[in-house]
Amino acid sequence: MDDRWWSDGVDELLEVPDDVMVDIREVEPGDEDDGLESTRRGAEGRGWGRHCQGPKVTISVTGGVRYSVRREIAPIVKALCEETVRRGYQFRDRECWGYACRKIAGTSSWSNHSWGLAIDINSPANPMIYRRRWAELQREHPGGVPRSIWTDMPEWLPELWKRYGFRWGGEYRTVRDAMHFEFMLRPSDVPGLIEQLRSDGIDAPDALGPVPKGAEVDRVTHRVTATRLHLRSEPKQDGASLAKLTNGTAVERVDDELAEADGYRWIRVRAGVGPRIETGWMAIEYLAAEPGTAAPSPGTAATPGPDPSEPPAGEGPRLGRVTHHVTGTNLNVRADPGLGGAQVSSLPQGTPVEQLADAVRQADGYSWIKVNAVLDGALVEGWAASEFLGAADA
Repeated sequence: MDDRWWSDGVDELLEVPDDVMVDIREVEPGDEDDGLESTRRGAEGRGWGRHCQGPKVTISVTGGVRYSVRREIAPIVKALCEETVRRGYQFRDRECWGYACRKIAGTSSWSNHSWGLAIDINSPANPMIYRRRWAELQREHPGGVPRSIWTDMPEWLPELWKRYGFRWGGEYRTVRDAMHFEFMLRPSDVPGLIEQLRSDGIDAPDALGPVPKGAEVDRVTHRVTATRLHLRSEPKQDGASLAKLTNGTAVERVDDELAEADGYRWIRVRAGVGPRIETGWMAIEYLAAEPGTAAPSPGTAATPGPDPSEPPAGEGPRLGRVTHHVTGTNLNVRADPGLGGAQVSSLPQGTPVEQLADAVRQADGYSWIKVNAVLDGALVEGWAASEFLGAADA
């Protein structure tokens, strides 16, 4: 097998887009109790550590599709993908997803995607069908819901993946998520599965081995709370990006200086970036202080910064007040309340918004509110699902 079938790290272009996460995977009340993924018994308890952390690699599959997955299971995913293609089922580009640091849409549970332990295959042809719709289909087809309605996968495909440690979403109890496969075993089980693949005549690459130990800061004062956060050369948003640090990364604050720019408060930090230590600036709004670390010296403590929605005079529109912030990676703002409403814009995580009225519209399993937001100097107005907004004073 080609030695260059994988590369270190996550390819950002491969993360699940919110249109897939929300429009295909909206959660109805109670669905998470009916086998929707299995994180609560989960990945952390099986020895995979915390969500959104741990080493990831990006693998390439014959036909051009790529997946970002947990480093340890990459040889198994690669072998099963290639065997799937060899047997005649093709992966379709931009319809296949792997690692994404996110919760299961509409719930407080972290998805197995956030550990890099789950992949989705050809999502449009294998859609999530929730309990209410599945019950309707069962009534419409009393002799059994035709397989072609909820999956285009041949019967051998899920059986192949299940044999090597994966659970299939097409067998959840009262919903169908045929695109979804999640690895259910422990890190210690991986070597034996690689050998089993080879014994069964499936070409499997060698285990990738441990990640070389990278540079570490001398003293951890903060950790990154965002999915990814830029370390910048200057304390401003257009400062050159020195690195992107992932959720949970430890950093060390190097002095008490605090700079305010672009609606954020910036502190100077040191962080391990591969084998080296880099020093730069990060927005403190996306850093959590490590318990037990000393606060800045008196007189230099951070003071509340300007509202990110308030640009300098003459530089664009302003919100009347900030009522919420976006909590999802990206959140679609729509012209009408509902998943069928035309997309007006997509707001990144942390964007401040203003709720325009108290009215709440229920549609497609979500509670929609009318909002304003400022994005790229322009005012955006439309409807957003409140499940992906956090109160500003939270």
